[in-house]
Amino acid sequence: MLQRAHSVATPVCSVNFHLFVHAGLERRKLEAFAQTLESDRRENPALQTNMTIKFHRTSNDEILCFSKTSADGTNIVITVVSVDPHNTQSGWVELDLAALGVDSARPFQVHGLITNARHSWTGGRNFVQLNPNVIPAHIFRIRRRIRTERDFEYYL
Repeated sequence: MLQRAHSVATPVCSVNFHLFVHAGLERRKLEAFAQTLESDRRENPALQTNMTIKFHRTSNDEILCFSKTSADGTNIVITVVSVDPHNTQSGWVELDLAALGVDSARPFQVHGLITNARHSWTGGRNFVQLNPNVIPAHIFRIRRRIRTERDFEYYL
């Protein structure tokens, strides 16, 4: 499906959508997944431009990792994709936290936009695993501040 804007055809879903086609997802699940991706794209300004794309190192050549940030730097999205459609791939991603404006001395949260899972990461080097039969990519939104029990009045 193409969307027209200013007489230029642009794909509604990013390249990540096409990776899920070969993952063998049922049509109904694929349509719901495409809707989720499109909703995530609309809600995250970082996903609406390629001007800030930055590629990050991985320990596995079958895994690609890149980040995008919004123009004001408040919205940061990390995408980790397996380029192997047949086998589970795992490895370490090495994020350039300084380039992303994230303090490497403090833990930060990554929120999985596809799975809605939340993980606490510390430092730039973190482990990922991608199974093409389950989900061949992660799309994470970085949340710099992690709330703890000290953030709530009943712990004061």
